[in-house]
This record gives sequence, structure tokens and C-alpha cells, in this order.
Amino acid sequence: GRLFRHVSTQCGVPLAEIHHSGDNPVADYAAPRQLGMDATLIPVQAGGAPAGVLDVLKCPKDDPFFEMGFRVAGPTAFVMAACLAQQVTRDKPPNIIFGARDMHLVHYAFKQLSDYPASHYCRISRSAVYLAQFHATGDPVYFFGAAGDTGHIFFTRLGIPCPPELADLSPRKYRPVFLSALRKEESFARECEREFELVRDYLRHEGFQAGTWFVDLGWYGSILQAINEILALDPPVLGWYLGTVPSHPLQRGLYFDRSRPRRRFFRTIQAISFMETVFTEAVPSLARIARDGESFKFVFTADDTAEQQAARARIADGARAFIDTMIPLHKTVAFRTDRLLRALDDLYDRYLLTPPRSWIDALESTMHSGGFGGTGTRLLIDDAATLLDLLRSEWQGGYIVKHADSPWAPVWRGMHNSLFYTVYTALKKCVHGYRARRQEQASRGSC
Repeated sequence: GRLFRHVSTQCGVPLAEIHHSGDNPVADYAAPRQLGMDATLIPVQAGGAPAGVLDVLKCPKDDPFFEMGFRVAGPTAFVMAACLAQQVTRDKPPNIIFGARDMHLVHYAFKQLSDYPASHYCRISRSAVYLAQFHATGDPVYFFGAAGDTGHIFFTRLGIPCPPELADLSPRKYRPVFLSALRKEESFARECEREFELVRDYLRHEGFQAGTWFVDLGWYGSILQAINEILALDPPVLGWYLGTVPSHPLQRGLYFDRSRPRRRFFRTIQAISFMETVFTEAVPSLARIARDGESFKFVFTADDTAEQQAARARIADGARAFIDTMIPLHKTVAFRTDRLLRALDDLYDRYLLTPPRSWIDALESTMHSGGFGGTGTRLLIDDAATLLDLLRSEWQGGYIVKHADSPWAPVWRGMHNSLFYTVYTALKKCVHGYRARRQEQASRGSC
């Protein structure tokens, strides 16, 4: 009832003279009537649950990209920032660093929610730290990108000449052969050492220190791992994420943690490419860091079209519009973070599992890239409509809406749940493990 009292005080209108309408039987009907207000319970939106606190605002623009920011990116960033503001007040870390490009909206919300003095937005990417990490650990696992990579792509990405005999081979299948070729490249070893010194100095310059909190979207913590292996701090840097997949003592998930609860994990991961798209800042991806006298400069890669960057800017505008509206309300009524996280459940059910058709149409030509150096680029929502393409899709909810007229659609809808997804991912993990062992045996035989 604090929100109703706030409105009454701010507007100078007695509660008895206010009429409230809403679709939630408790928050929109019972609560205002207990305060002596008139209230009307309106029908729930077709096919949905009553709107939660994150989904009651009217989107001010009829623009699908703006709406994606207002309905998903903005509410998620607001909830993450509210949780983090509560955590830093309690635990008081030496500083908190938000990773670019995905955390620009969370940092924007956090600065308005918290007066914590030691927060910073740091430009960083997986591509920019992998060579330095390789020098620190000798582990080249992140060099081996998409399954369809050739030797030519592999060596070009690392900036060294490709041996002709390896140009058409699969780096994943012949991994020991490629590692042997890398070790013979003395210039590559020197380049990794230079990158290690450069990235280490850059991370120190950006404020990473013992006990720093690093905030990113998720999901496996590869950048956090690289930071800790390069800096070797004690205590190490602690990572905070919307969600985490593996179990790791230095990673904390705010919405789901270590793939639990399963329902929250499923809601988010089945839309992983969409979530990364709406959270990404409208700037090119960072390829590497370079020295600029006593400071540093950035080398970017052209992984986005001008059209996609313009769409990201419209998404960010929508997200900031939501955040700017919710921050004053939060400062007045102090929403409980556990309730905000539960409100994300309803929001994701509505917009990630069954997104509006207008969003799917707007994203028709949008590409999504991942992996070392942006390998594995593909359409955000695949065009092919087969059973296997659904399973490979990185936004299954969007895929089902896009291909709603397919004869496979009833089967897809039956499969689209956390139980099936859990069983499927477990089986996929077993198959990948078996194939990896077979490839390792084959590559040893080819040596």
C-alpha cells in the first residue's frame, strides 16, 4: 500500500477519492480496497497471467525494438541492479566493475540506485583476453571455436600464417596437430607474452584488485576465469551474473545459479541469443586492447551491421525509459528483491517463451555471433523449420512463434518445457563427450 499512499500524498488527493484498475486480484484489487479506495479488477491479458510489478507500465513507443528494451532488457537490468545494490551495501567489496558490452544498462541502473562510490564500467571481451590467458595457463581451449572452422580460419584468427597442409582440416578434430603447429611458431609465443603483459597492465589500470566484484550477463564465466588466471589475486575476483551454468566457487547467479532453479534456467537459456542481443551495447565488439602512450586504446571488430547497431540503440532507449520510470518508484516503495526476481518469472514466460510476433518480424535478418573472434555467426532465429533446427535454436520460444504454421508446431510446443530441455541437454552432453573422445583418439592416430 506504500505506492498508493505515495501517489495520494504527491498528488494531494485523499485515498477515498482515488479509483484504481488492474488485473492482479491482490495488488490491484484487495490492497487498494483495504485502504478505502475504489478498485476495479479487469480481465487478465489473453493467454497470460496477471501483470506483475515489472509489466504494468505502458510502453511509450510503438516500436518493436524499443519495446524489447522496455519489456525485457530494462526490467532485467533494473532487477540485477537492485540485487547488486543490496549486496554491496551488505558485503562492501573494494570495488565493483561492470563488463562491457553487456552490462551498460545494469551499470546505468546501478548508478541511480546506489551511492556506492567504487563502481566502474570496463570494456573487455573474451577475444581480448584469450592470448594473455593462454600465456598464463598454457590452456588453448578457447582457440577452438565453431565446429565448422577450418585451419585457415583458425590461424587467421590468431594472426599467424597457416601451414598449407592444415588449411582445410578441422581444428577440433585434429587438435593435437594444430597445437603442435602453434608451439613451433616462436613469434606466436612472443606475441602471447606481450599480450599477457598488456592485458595484465590494462586490468590493473581499470581497477581490478583483490576481492573486486565483476558483473556480467552470464553464463559460463570465461572472462572471469581469464581475469583471475592473468592477475592471480588473493582473494580472487568474484563474478556476479544474471545466471550461471557450471558450479564454481567464484561465480554467483542472481536469477539462477548453477543451472538452478531449473525452470528459471530453462526460461533464460532457451532464449540465450535474444538475451545477449538485447543487452549488447550499440558499439562494435572489442577485438583487442592496445597501448596508447601511458594509457590504452581499443581495436574493434566489425561484427555488427549499421542496421543492427541502430536496432541495439533503440532497444537501449526503451530499457533506459523503463529504468528511469522504475527507479523513483523503487526509492519510494522499496520493492523486495525476492519479489522482483519472482516478477521476472512472469515477464520471461510472457516475452521469452511466447514473444510477440512483431518482435520476431523485426528480428528477421538479425545475426548473432559467439565464440573466439565472433565465430559461429548465424541468424538469431533460423529459417529452416525442422525438428532438429528447433533443438539447435538459441531462442526456441522465438523459433516456435516464427514457424507457428509448420506441421511440427504442435510437437515443438509439447517439447518446449524445462523437463524436456533438462533431459535433452543431458543427452547432448553425453553425446558431445563421446564424440570428443573419439576425435581425440582419431587425432592421436593421425599423428
